[in-house]
Amino acid sequence: MCPPFCCARTGTWPGSATIRGRSPTTCSGGSALPTDVARTGIPPQHLRYRFKYYVHAAATSALSPQVWGKSLDERLIDYDEGCELEGYVWGVKWQNLYPGMRLVSESAEAGRWSRSLEIPFYEAAIETNGHNLSLVFADLVVDVIAAGMRRSSCRRTDQTPRFLCP
Repeated sequence: MCPPFCCARTGTWPGSATIRGRSPTTCSGGSALPTDVARTGIPPQHLRYRFKYYVHAAATSALSPQVWGKSLDERLIDYDEGCELEGYVWGVKWQNLYPGMRLVSESAEAGRWSRSLEIPFYEAAIETNGHNLSLVFADLVVDVIAAGMRRSSCRRTDQTPRFLCP
């Protein structure tokens, strides 16, 4: 099997969102990676979305009241402890971007910020299996990252109101 990321790729989507990173679809020798690409036509990727200059963020639950009612057990915060219980397991440390993300066309909030600051703003509606998010932002960077890549950890310092990240 070839290395998991051997083909570089850069792309751009509408607005000022830039996608950078590597695509794991094929190797330099031309062999395909073992994925579900044949079934879906879409290579699996781990992506990090960095919304820059966001001025509005809202989060709501994607779960029905019936599921919420079954998901109040504290053991559901830990995946290992809660995965056998009935209810939504909160402690998964990530969420599927499903049904997905879309740009909201004709967003009144994005339009208001665009007029006020005289730079383009956009609104993204993000639907996951656990939460729905709405973000108004001016820039988006999407990085393709290796599966299992360690997230940077930030710590607060006593000397400054800023956070230090490795």
